[in-house]
Amino acid sequence: MGIFKRALLTGFLVSIWLIGGFTLLSLILISVPHMILRTLTGVLGLVILFTGIYYAMRSGRCRAPGYSYLQALKTGVFISVVTGIMLAIASALYTYLNPHFADDMVKEAETSLRSAGTSAEVISSKLQAVRDEFTIGRQVVQALAVQILFGTVYSLILSAFMKSNKKR
Repeated sequence: MGIFKRALLTGFLVSIWLIGGFTLLSLILISVPHMILRTLTGVLGLVILFTGIYYAMRSGRCRAPGYSYLQALKTGVFISVVTGIMLAIASALYTYLNPHFADDMVKEAETSLRSAGTSAEVISSKLQAVRDEFTIGRQVVQALAVQILFGTVYSLILSAFMKSNKKR
């Protein structure tokens, strides 16, 4: 499988897991706060991204006897960028198709803050921050930035192990 196909596959799997996994888990695990489910699906989404990067680098290494650190790094960053773009689009669609998502997250945060005995002034400022976090624009930027940042860091490390010792 070529790098572009692997990037599309990784982006598709991460997007499906983060959107579908979150939705499915929130329906099944009703009593679990959405923020915890969001964190859980996010971490597992990064595992999918890292797996896609690993297999793309391994494939490149098998095809090119002189596979360099830079080639491996480019592969990982490319996978990360494509995945980030695909997830950003999926996040925008999800936020658009589920217009109550932001309100649900704000209500959950408010309930949590009130049960913790937080003052009204602090609750007000925290809820504004939650509202800002769950706008379509912020969701798109976060999806793009997180995938690219974590994918690039992972690629920087993994590339050192994936480079081929064989010369061309």
